[in-house]
Amino acid sequence: MPDPCGLVQLRRPDLIFTFREYRLWKSIFTECDYLETTSLTAMKSTEEHLPLKPRIFEILLALLRGDDHGYAIIQELNRSSRTRILPGSFYRDLESIEAAEMIEEVDSPPGTAGRKRCFRITSFGRTVVRAEARRMEQLAQVGTELLQQSRGES
Repeated sequence: MPDPCGLVQLRRPDLIFTFREYRLWKSIFTECDYLETTSLTAMKSTEEHLPLKPRIFEILLALLRGDDHGYAIIQELNRSSRTRILPGSFYRDLESIEAAEMIEEVDSPPGTAGRKRCFRITSFGRTVVRAEARRMEQLAQVGTELLQQSRGES
């Protein structure tokens, strides 16, 4: 139920939404579903993560192929990229996108005895990748149009 301030509180005290947000979420979830506030914040802030650093975009693209551990992702990036990926900077990037909830740690594959940390892209990560790809596509289109215009003026 909305209160006079226009806020709605679901069954958990840490979940407070504006009435408009509540109506939107209620159309997707039922009142008894528990939505984490951090996930709600992350869902709202896709645009603040853009533009992505090229390496972060590449990491997320690699994880679109499936769950993988850090070293395998480094190998994939070294194969597909013209630059050599160094583990130190790679793991810092991995930590930052994990903190932003674009990826999550999952159980290690059988036979690794938990030595390798495996990661999976989250739905928020997919949303960010989609938004970044769309942004890059629009930028490329503008660039192409400007190049065509400048070719006509020369």
